[in-house]
Order: sequence, then structure tokens, then C-alpha cells
Amino acid sequence: MRFFSIIPLAIIMIFTMVPDNIAQAQRSSTTCNQVNSTAAALECVNKKYQNAQNEMSAIFKALNESQNTKTQPLLTEAQKQWILYRDSQCQWETALSEIPALDRLSELSCLSALTDNRIATLTAIKRREESDQPREFGALPRWMNALASDYPKIFWRYGEEKTMDLDCNGHDEQIMAGVSIERIQNSKQADRASHDLHIVIAISENPQAGRPKASLIKIPVHEKAGEAPHLCRPSVRLEKISRINPETETETAAEEFFCATSLRVTDRDCIPLEIFWDGKNYVLRTELIKGTSH
Repeated sequence: MRFFSIIPLAIIMIFTMVPDNIAQAQRSSTTCNQVNSTAAALECVNKKYQNAQNEMSAIFKALNESQNTKTQPLLTEAQKQWILYRDSQCQWETALSEIPALDRLSELSCLSALTDNRIATLTAIKRREESDQPREFGALPRWMNALASDYPKIFWRYGEEKTMDLDCNGHDEQIMAGVSIERIQNSKQADRASHDLHIVIAISENPQAGRPKASLIKIPVHEKAGEAPHLCRPSVRLEKISRINPETETETAAEEFFCATSLRVTDRDCIPLEIFWDGKNYVLRTELIKGTSH
């Protein structure tokens, strides 16, 4: 196995990136930064509010249709109460204005802003229902926090995680790569340290309640041919592989595969590797059977 006596700073930077999902993505909307009169501002803000109102109605309708007989009336009542709150809040904020000519503009701006917030809330709930993922209460999901706590010496590659049902149990696993750098004392040069480099693939369960657990697969990084499954560089790409024939919609996997979905790990230099579920454990091997990547 190849030892790395110098660990490039770029490797550390790659795997300690600020998570993309810490900050919520800003909603794209019509802005009114270029208006040059009160009338133009009023027209722009009114259009923005109407667009937001239409979007909220569409999202609410879709979410309401997915509810059961117990939750549907609760959602309907919650939406009615929220609209009452929004309108009352904006009436109060408008009353604070000392320029009557701007009352309508202030009211529409308030209505638009609160409606945007409601859209974000309903959209997040709808996505959570569709993905069967538990509600999160922090900036990072629980499975990420558990990984960081359980394996603090691994530099996790935030922002590039994958979600897929890798063991075909009906629930998605959360998958993220990291790099493990182990310091090894070189016997030939006692005063000089070397480093053993591995890519670590974490496959985490994310239950509705309880503490998430992860299965870890360590892949050595070196350039020796003929060795066991390995990678040639620390920068990797994760891809979902589906062994479904798109024409017949039937599985084309060999009998040894318990699940038609597997994970491809590639660094563009070495032969791609594959992680699959054999019914009991996750198995790593050189990719043999081609599939459709996602």
C-alpha cells in the first residue's frame, strides 16, 4: 500500500466544506429593486403577492389531497387560521405606517413576505412526506450529527450526500463519503511520519425516532495494480446504479444481488467500485455488471 508522507491541503479543504444544506435555498421571486416610482412599486409588489398566493394555493391543494381522514380537516383548519393570522398581522404593520399614501404598498409587501414563508413551510412538509424522512430539528440532520460524533477523525464531504434505498427495505439510506488520514511512523525514518489514506463510505439509517446508525466501508487509496478493490485518488464520485431494464422494466441483476440498486464509487482513474447489499451486509468489489447510473 502506498504511504503519503505529505497530505495536500486541498484534500483537507475538499472534505471540510461548509454543508450546502445548512442554509435554506433562497426562493426565486420577482424583485422590485428597479422601480422608480410609487405606482411602479405598487404594481410590482402586487404582482409578486398574486404569484405567491397562487403558488401557495397550488401547494396547499397538493398537500391537502395527500392527507388522510384524520389529518385533512386539521390541515384545512390550520390553513384558515394561518390566513387570519397573516391578514391581521399585516393590518397591524400597515397601521404603524405614518404615510397613508404608502399603506397599500406596506400591506402588500407584508402579505407577500408572509405568504412566501408559508410556501416554504408547506413545501418542506410535502417533501418530507414524499421522501419518508423524519422531521429534523437542527441545522444538520440527525444522521450527519451522529456521524460527526461517532467518527470525529474522519473528514466528511458535506454537501455531496446521496439518498437511496440501497438494501431494498422500503426506506432510504443516507450515504456520504469522507477521508480517513492515519498517521504512521516510518520505521526507516524514525523522525518522519507517513500517512495511510482511505476513502470512507458511510451508509446511514435515518429512523423516525432514535439514534441513527451507520455502516462504514473503508477503501484504500493507492496506485498499485492487481491489489484488492482500491481507489487511485481521494476525490470520488458516488452514483446510484439501477439494474432495471428500461424496456422490460425487469431486473437484470445476477442472482447474487439481493437488491437491484447499488452504489458506484469512482475516481475517474481506477476501475469503478461497487457497493451492494447481499441480504446481510454491504459488500465492496470491483464493478462487474454494468447498470444505469443516476
